[in-house]
Amino acid sequence: MSNEMHAYLVVGANKNDREIEIERLLTDNGVLPISIIAPGSLGIEGIREIKRLAQLGSMTKRAILVNNAHQMTIEAQNAFLKTLEEPPGNTIVILSAQNEGALLPTIRSRCTTINITATQTSPPEFLEEQEELFKKLTNAGVGERIKFAEDTGKTREEAVAFIENQLSLIHNLLQNEPSFARDSLAIVTKALLAALQNLRSNANPKMALFEAIKNY
Repeated sequence: MSNEMHAYLVVGANKNDREIEIERLLTDNGVLPISIIAPGSLGIEGIREIKRLAQLGSMTKRAILVNNAHQMTIEAQNAFLKTLEEPPGNTIVILSAQNEGALLPTIRSRCTTINITATQTSPPEFLEEQEELFKKLTNAGVGERIKFAEDTGKTREEAVAFIENQLSLIHNLLQNEPSFARDSLAIVTKALLAALQNLRSNANPKMALFEAIKNY
């Protein structure tokens, strides 16, 4: 059984928006039920209970969901690091928080952060610009995609900004534009999230971007 795990941090002020994003992540990762939900207490005892349940093992894909992760005590966050560093098999972890500033850098560095607050406050001009770019990449040939990756991936910061902007657009489309093919958006989203995770693991920005946009 593989010990591969993906950890996500969903950040947003609105609880309903966070729940929508969590549902999408579960679907994209092939998880049907949420197997382990953090207890109401987010202190050290609550984290120990999560770890105990996680160690029971599972033959199917499952998820550990920690709602309101911003309420975790420092002691609990340090204890939770072990779960992120030595994941149980077939498991993804999803942390949901109003803001990421309340979480330790060591927690944040082990997660792919999805900040949906940007979508809530994005002006129409931003979304139009991102949608135009999305359509351009969808219709682009291999050569054009390679050039885009080379131009946009000159620095890690530029590459991350592109990915986060496109994820904000996709989140908006999923909520407000039913005419877009959800299956196609799910494929692109998964590729963008993988690229974001690779970039945070010091992958080459140009290569990471090309691997993502070839799925458009």
